[in-house]
Amino acid sequence: MRLHKHRILTFFVVILLVTFIIPTAFAANTKDSEFTSPISGTLVRYIDRSRAKQDSTPVYLCVNHFANDEFIWVRAVGSHDTSAPLRGDSLTLSHGINVDRVVCRVGINYSIHTEIYEKGFEYANLGFTRFYNSGSTTFSGTWSPDSYGSYAEPSNTGDNQEIM
Repeated sequence: MRLHKHRILTFFVVILLVTFIIPTAFAANTKDSEFTSPISGTLVRYIDRSRAKQDSTPVYLCVNHFANDEFIWVRAVGSHDTSAPLRGDSLTLSHGINVDRVVCRVGINYSIHTEIYEKGFEYANLGFTRFYNSGSTTFSGTWSPDSYGSYAEPSNTGDNQEIM
């Protein structure tokens, strides 16, 4: 009888490990981080610190505040360390095609598809550009390099119909 109880207890411990503990060890980097940044002119402004990109899921982004503007251009870049890139080739996808940047509207949750993980980069970052060279302002939001949610797809910058 004791051996039977021991086996049942062992079985439940194994189920507990498989169900709760082991999957969290392999969870992607989906925790949202907040950012606030100044931006001026039409120069690309990157988030101060790149974050680990652990799978091929889209990058999550929501720009919560962008003074005096409703839209912002966004590009995804990859790197091999956590420092913010000074520049980088866009690894942003729009409908499966590599594009320089996509258009995001303030206040909307987005899934930005990229080739960062597939191209062998360990870290992701986002670059932001204003539509117009209209002085300096600040913008803020939340992002995560990996995302399992299903959010809006940003429009390609060549598709002006979606941003008017």
